[in-house]
Amino acid sequence: EKGGVLLDLPICGMGNPQSSDVFCFTESGKQILILSRGPILKNRVLIQARAKPDSKIYAYFGSKLPAPNANLPPAPLCEIYDFPNGEKTDSWKEILQKLDKAKLLGRFPLKTLTQVGNPINSNTKIAAVLTGTLDFPKNVFRGYFLSSVDAGALFVDNKMLISRTGANAIWNTLRGENHGQFHMKEGLHDIQAITVCYDHDLMLSIGEYLTPPQVIFLRESDLVQASPAKFLQFETKEKNGKCPAFTYDHTAYADFAVGDKEYSFTVTQFRSLDDCELQWEFQDGVQVTGKQARRVFCTLGEKKLKTHYKKHTGGGIVTFPQSPPNRQLSVNIPAHRKEIHEILKNQISQCKSSAELYAALQFYLMDDLHPNQVLAAERFLKYAKTPSQEQQLTALLAIARTASKDDPKKAADAWVSFLSLTEQSPQLRIPVLPELIDFLIFRTKNISAAQDLMRDLPELDELDILGWKVDLALQKNRKDTIAKLKEELLQSASLKRRSMNAATARGNSIRASVSQRLQQGEILAAERDLRRWIRESPQERFNGSYPLVRAQLFRAKGWLNGAIQVLQDAIAQDDLLPNLPDLQLELLVCLKSAGRTEEANALREQLKRDFPNLPLPH
Repeated sequence: EKGGVLLDLPICGMGNPQSSDVFCFTESGKQILILSRGPILKNRVLIQARAKPDSKIYAYFGSKLPAPNANLPPAPLCEIYDFPNGEKTDSWKEILQKLDKAKLLGRFPLKTLTQVGNPINSNTKIAAVLTGTLDFPKNVFRGYFLSSVDAGALFVDNKMLISRTGANAIWNTLRGENHGQFHMKEGLHDIQAITVCYDHDLMLSIGEYLTPPQVIFLRESDLVQASPAKFLQFETKEKNGKCPAFTYDHTAYADFAVGDKEYSFTVTQFRSLDDCELQWEFQDGVQVTGKQARRVFCTLGEKKLKTHYKKHTGGGIVTFPQSPPNRQLSVNIPAHRKEIHEILKNQISQCKSSAELYAALQFYLMDDLHPNQVLAAERFLKYAKTPSQEQQLTALLAIARTASKDDPKKAADAWVSFLSLTEQSPQLRIPVLPELIDFLIFRTKNISAAQDLMRDLPELDELDILGWKVDLALQKNRKDTIAKLKEELLQSASLKRRSMNAATARGNSIRASVSQRLQQGEILAAERDLRRWIRESPQERFNGSYPLVRAQLFRAKGWLNGAIQVLQDAIAQDDLLPNLPDLQLELLVCLKSAGRTEEANALREQLKRDFPNLPLPH
């Protein structure tokens, strides 16, 4: 091969990133001349070595000494540049000036001069440059065409032969619309194609334009190639030493949207290239030990990492190509969501990236009251430097709701912060204030705070306030007050607007929705429907229907004592309720779950006496 041998070296931060310190030798110790092609994907560098394809090559790097470069004909290569300010222009002079200043995102070897898509990252405003070497054994006339979606140009020996500005119809370019006939002298010729992507995904190719009009893509045999080398092993200065070089593969991905915001999760598998236990240290603070590491990245963009083996340190970056991994995970499939949970759970407690943490929080919010919501939200609030109000409220609400089961003090503090942040924006807190007052009455028993809110917040619904007053009267067993409030509820303005039968019918429909949502684990939606139900049918507070479903909701939220309170209050007010056995069965479950074994056993015996044919839960 005229291009020699192509070495793909995983230097992983242990050598010069431009590959300028790579020295190559034969088995006998003779130095091999090389052409350095620079860094490529996955923290590697590309070298063309003037060697025979079947020879063994020793490549040394990390000395910091500059290595001499040979004059080898370059093998095909693609370079991707960031081009965020690539406004459309008809001037190739201007395009080339901008390209000189553009940031190189990455490069990779090719076999022929065709590239579709951006394999470096998810950027779409990019420029792509394809380079290679043509070899002609004699003087010929040759026709070439250039295919690109947006602006493109073809150069041979640094001379522009074809140019096209603006957006192009890809089918036109594939027909050879941008073509020309050129005289090519005997010998080697540098060939280069450039495109700037304005509005479309990358598509760039060079082909041969035949006569009569016919087009074919360049063949591998049209270009000088370099034979690929196979990596065998590492050697270090120390005897039996190990090298912290690594590689990685993106194995799966999941996309989901929350409102108008889209999130992309990527499952990535890392492994040591020298089969050794590494310390993996990621830029966001996550650390793993082992020959392999697996994690979920909750955002795209370059991710830095370091690897350590004893006193040796490597490192590099992780990039995310435009095309996703082959395997797609759906957040709507429980098994897939569980798989993501299993990987995430070990990294959230270490993560310090606010972007990663907030994306993880949005994922956890798909499962109502998932316990990891608290950890993700707390760490986001700790490490976010300038969070938006929406982000702060989302995190605080997650803590307030989820911590209420096991840490009501933490939940109460989150509610205080939530109220403070929304003091000037009452419309943001109206939907969740009923949750807060229920929390104060049934979880923390802070009755005075609940009464203060009912008195001081004019945005609260009149029916909700009457309902909470009933709750407080029930807890104190004030029957006269309860009767008065019941009459006031049933004569409320909302109930006057419709018949009792219509209200009951609508309420029954909503009640069925509440029960279904609870069975499916949709606790927050069930709570919203429960509130709609009792506003439609306030009379249901007093016939046992509403207390039963409300207790089931409180049990789902982990408020066992609150559920017990609701059930005992309902039974105490009317021991002839039509659904009394159902209320008592739910009370039995709650007492047992709360560890109140003696009360549970006493109730079980009572149920055996009163309802001998009633099946009791184990």
